[in-house]
Amino acid sequence: MSAERQILYRSLAERYRLPLHFQPWWLDAVCGNDKWGAAVVQDGDGGLCGLMPYFLKTRMGIKVLGMPPFTDYLGVWMRYPELPQKPERRYAYEHKVMTQLIDQLPAFHFANIQLYPEVESWLPFYWNGYKQTTLYTYRLEDLSDPGNLLAGAKGSVRTDLKKAEGKVRVEESNDTEAFYDLHALSFQKQGLPLPYSKNQLLNLDQAARKRHRNRLFLAFVEGRTEPVAGLYTVWDDKTAYFLMHGADPVFYPAGAATALYWHAILAFCATHEQIDFCGSMLAPVESFTRAFGGVRRPHHRIYKAASKGLYLLSLLTGREY
Repeated sequence: MSAERQILYRSLAERYRLPLHFQPWWLDAVCGNDKWGAAVVQDGDGGLCGLMPYFLKTRMGIKVLGMPPFTDYLGVWMRYPELPQKPERRYAYEHKVMTQLIDQLPAFHFANIQLYPEVESWLPFYWNGYKQTTLYTYRLEDLSDPGNLLAGAKGSVRTDLKKAEGKVRVEESNDTEAFYDLHALSFQKQGLPLPYSKNQLLNLDQAARKRHRNRLFLAFVEGRTEPVAGLYTVWDDKTAYFLMHGADPVFYPAGAATALYWHAILAFCATHEQIDFCGSMLAPVESFTRAFGGVRRPHHRIYKAASKGLYLLSLLTGREY
């Protein structure tokens, strides 16, 4: 990975309104300063055309170009010419810049990258041997009127809020360790290992809190001093991301999750343009987030194995890169 290109990336990032996961402080926090790199494309005058940060990890000699912890989107960000373009010219520009970014990626055995929903085309990746699958998230894209949001939600949301009224209390908190314990319980309930450590979360929390880029919401019920559920959120200038949710499956009254999310939605209505639920493809999670009435947005997961043999190996080990 080129140190010079990372320095250039940091310099350019100070001048443009990049999405959260493209910001250098985020990449430092989730990857480590020396474990992420960047592809950068500029025009002949030194103006920015496109960026592509990447996370390269090596395990047992296998190099994987993948997604950092806590990061739902990465991939390509492009700055388009200010003058209006015909569709054909715009597409040609996208293809040129994206191809130049791909050409700068380091050698790898496997790649797995999730693009932002704003990136409509993955054609240059296809031409470079990548495969694709479509993922989905839900977004509330107009936060100007909370009343309209509630009216647009599924009836069960309003029912759950009534059930939780007077029984569930939601507070903002800095107790990230308590949230980690709740999040771990959610994974235990599914029989899954937690994919990151407490120190990794605390490191991200410290970096985000220093820049006033996170809010933690905890739900409490009468008779218990410990929280029963939590929602960890982060944001950039435009979008609030509902990053992680955790709950105690034993002490979890009806409507608590809905009350927790609705409290967070109202908190961001005055400050942000949209909310991204960072949607899961698991059916129960999809059903829950869909109920809030957001718009379903597709985004691309692109993946590649460096050879047919490695691709077959990934299938045999249950890892479709």
